Amino acid sequence: MTTTLLERVRADNFLDWPPEPGCLGCRHYRPIHSHGQPDSDRSLVCHYLLDTGRIRGCGLGRDCTRWEI
Repeated sequence: MTTTLLERVRADNFLDWPPEPGCLGCRHYRPIHSHGQPDSDRSLVCHYLLDTGRIRGCGLGRDCTRWEI
């Protein structure tokens, strides 16, 4: 039986860090991956660059001037 790379990767190799409270709710702040792993949406990142093609140019949380609903 052949396994896929995803099936061979250890679950603790996936990124997992606490969310940035000041970014929760922003449409650019989304999970970095899902990979079908349970609770894999815990690792959120700002996708402003991917969404707009421009660098955010501000910090995260309270320093962010690009927060959008």
